[in-house]
Amino acid sequence: DLSGWFITDDLANTEKHILGAITVPAGGFVLLWADDDILDGDEHLSFKLSGDGEDLALYTPEGVAVDELTYQAQTTDQSAARFPDGGETWAITDAPTPGATNGDGT
Repeated sequence: DLSGWFITDDLANTEKHILGAITVPAGGFVLLWADDDILDGDEHLSFKLSGDGEDLALYTPEGVAVDELTYQAQTTDQSAARFPDGGETWAITDAPTPGATNGDGT
């Protein structure tokens, strides 16, 4: 249950967006939309991500950083992903996998 967790694109403002009633099923995935359109539901964030590069971070309700990513300028249809899922390594891929496993990166 991610209710009360925070997600941000600004590391100086760790509480920029508080997550609502979102549950990640065991072994599952959740797709969040950084589209600045919160009226579309809990999965829509109150900010957009810049194609020029910036930060993205997830924090517990107590303010503990769970994961942080600083990314550089992106090109169309590119995605940052952990390989393997949940691993330490971030990679840029041209095969985004929204709502599914990133696989092993091969």
